[in-house]
Amino acid sequence: MRKKHDIESKFEAWKRAGYGNKVLPDIQEQEVRRAFMGGVFEGLNLLISLMDKEPSKMEKEVQELYGFLRAFHDNEIAVNSKSPFGKKYF
Repeated sequence: MRKKHDIESKFEAWKRAGYGNKVLPDIQEQEVRRAFMGGVFEGLNLLISLMDKEPSKMEKEVQELYGFLRAFHDNEIAVNSKSPFGKKYF
């Protein structure tokens, strides 16, 4: 039996935040997992690309990304009355 990677545990926590303890149909579970892992992969690619930049440019891009994600989060709360990231962020 293989050891579960930490990102798999984070996916399960993220999924619980969005879907509670609801059992998803297999195809939906697969698509939710793909979306999460795709986001992690893109985040890693972003980190790798930032490492080649000067610290000031790196900080600026991170701040811009944080601002965008914060606005997304606030909009999700306004529209859906809950955080897509779980109660600890709401």
